[in-house]
Amino acid sequence: MNSEVVEKPEGYPLELSENLHIHLWAENGEYKWTIAMWIRGKEGYSLEFIGGRPLDKRVKWKAFKKLIKQGQKLADKKFDAEHI
Repeated sequence: MNSEVVEKPEGYPLELSENLHIHLWAENGEYKWTIAMWIRGKEGYSLEFIGGRPLDKRVKWKAFKKLIKQGQKLADKKFDAEHI
């Protein structure tokens, strides 16, 4: 499933995709993997980390925090729309 990129901040190699996954690009820029994603629950969406991937030395915490804030806003909006 291809998803559109919502934001690729200055903190590359991170990006937030439309399906509410935060990706980390490989050093060669040829592939990426999910390091965190929002999962829908009864009370809303919660952020879950994939193993120790967010601890990769290339993850810039300021950029990661920015993506978390943006992703949570999108998740909340999506949850609210599903419950109208």
